[in-house]
Amino acid sequence: MSAVLELTKELIACPSITPNDAGCQQIIAARLSKIGFKVEHLRFGQVDNLWARLGTESPLLVFAGHTDVVPPGPKEQWHSDPFTPVIKDGFLYGRGAADMKSGLAAMVVATERFLETKPKSCGSLAFLITSDEEGPSVDGTVKVMEMLARRAEKIDWCVLGEPSSLEIFGDTIRHGRRGSLTGSKQFSPTSFQISNFNSGTGAGNIIPGHADIRFNFRYSNSVTATELQERVHKTLDRHKLRYKIEWRPMGEPFLTPAGLLSSTVQEVVKMHTGIAPRLDTGGGTSDGRFIAPTGAQVVEFGPLNTSIHKIDECVVIDELEPLARVYLGIINELLC
Repeated sequence: MSAVLELTKELIACPSITPNDAGCQQIIAARLSKIGFKVEHLRFGQVDNLWARLGTESPLLVFAGHTDVVPPGPKEQWHSDPFTPVIKDGFLYGRGAADMKSGLAAMVVATERFLETKPKSCGSLAFLITSDEEGPSVDGTVKVMEMLARRAEKIDWCVLGEPSSLEIFGDTIRHGRRGSLTGSKQFSPTSFQISNFNSGTGAGNIIPGHADIRFNFRYSNSVTATELQERVHKTLDRHKLRYKIEWRPMGEPFLTPAGLLSSTVQEVVKMHTGIAPRLDTGGGTSDGRFIAPTGAQVVEFGPLNTSIHKIDECVVIDELEPLARVYLGIINELLC
């Protein structure tokens, strides 16, 4: 059985619904410690974080990701228990299979294989793993980055194992996240989304006195959260509405311009898949928004994302070893 498949199954079996790590980081830390990494378990609030580093010299390449998963939803709608890894028809099923326990497993295995053949590298390698990516994201990666800043540890390159592939494994690398107000070349237009709208008492003959709305903006680096908030307030004030808004910033957008990291990942992906991946900024948020502001080049590359956050989440088994080969290739190109 593939080493990546074995580790992915082991991680899926941990019911790590955010912010509960459920033992995933202990599994990863044990393997990294065994190959020489200095491991630090960092707990902030109810969130477990892992910082593991090998080497002290620059440049520093970091593999980043999260062990927490979204709730499975109605378990009776799954074809199998969401936290019991099941292989069927070439797929591995389980919550977190694609988002992103297979990515983490491939990163660990790739690192083990690299050190088997090249125990020394030109630079350092580290892992930054949190259990607070799918939740509020206030005690996870952002807190680890604050700690690294205090210690003057600077990340040069960061690869997140988020499921970036859209239609075919290897077709997409993400180098930014969120939308755009003005429509820059890298981002799609800003989107305004209403996720909840509640009003009334349930009776058909009563005019509601108020309404509760939950909404979200997804935007680019061409506009700030403050500017968007001001526009909303001006619009509501113009219509003389009585209102109260509780803003909850989820993090600024990020964009890594094309450079050494993105070009290296593109070349390595093409080498191992035969596909020339495009650089993309689609999708929702990721923890890259906490890492990129430090000056680090950040990209995301991982398996297909078609089943993430859905019933019967799964990953293609035959794509697990190629994923590890891509990560190994990235290490070889940047640290050798």
